[in-house]
Amino acid sequence: MIEVNKDMYLLNPFLEKRLDLPPAICQKGVYFGKVILSTIPIPNNNAADCFVMIWYSFGKLDFCKVGDKSWRCIDTSILNPSRRHKSCLTDAIFFEDKFYLVSVYGEIYACDPNAKEPILSTHYERQNPSARIFWHLMESGGELFGIMHDFFRKPDEERVKHIESLSNEGREDIYNRFHEYHRCWSWYKTCSFEVYKLSVSGCNSRFIKVDNLDGKAAFLGRNNSFTISNPSVFGYHGNRIYFSDDRYRSYGMNVFNMEDGVFKPLYLTNSQLPKAPPIWVSPQP
Repeated sequence: MIEVNKDMYLLNPFLEKRLDLPPAICQKGVYFGKVILSTIPIPNNNAADCFVMIWYSFGKLDFCKVGDKSWRCIDTSILNPSRRHKSCLTDAIFFEDKFYLVSVYGEIYACDPNAKEPILSTHYERQNPSARIFWHLMESGGELFGIMHDFFRKPDEERVKHIESLSNEGREDIYNRFHEYHRCWSWYKTCSFEVYKLSVSGCNSRFIKVDNLDGKAAFLGRNNSFTISNPSVFGYHGNRIYFSDDRYRSYGMNVFNMEDGVFKPLYLTNSQLPKAPPIWVSPQP
């Protein structure tokens, strides 16, 4: 959380505990994309061992350890300058003592925060990469997974009818028509998922496509993505991907069945999203 005076801290609402972080480094036109923790910090226990990384827009990365007085910048010069825009990186995770980040091209980068001079290095580079809307990173069973989350844009039919009525009545101008058309195409809907497991052999890494999650259920979200191995205990189903279409305006919370490729709404009554993007809370065993 960030105060008006730029004081930053971690807040555990369940334990009602606060851990102070170095003051936020705020620049005009730069915003926070995501905050990644190396572990769940518990005051008077393991808090001092927790790394915190902030991923800003435009490829900027800073990190610190709980208790540090200032942030350290991570060298991101390896990112292609032509791709260093706000949507280049789509997700990040801490896995096996390193931070991992994925781009819209499915390329994976790694950073060791324990290094003397932490830099971002290429961990996996796809052959003939093509940009996708979103990639997720997820740990499951001690392995790293990349999930391609593809969207298509669909017009808001009510807005299309409104534009047509304005045109027929001669009451629309060029500006309003452009503005309305832009808004009517602002709905995004998931059209497919592809799940890959990252296989590392020596210095070589490669993605292996998988058709199921070995009976686990995956939950994808902006805060983090994870799997649970006993989904039926909590009323969920195995080999399903639970997710929210929370990019721009959306179609709510849904479930993808990896066995038959069918999408269904999460709730039978109302799966539409609230104004704030939802987050998944992982149950403790």
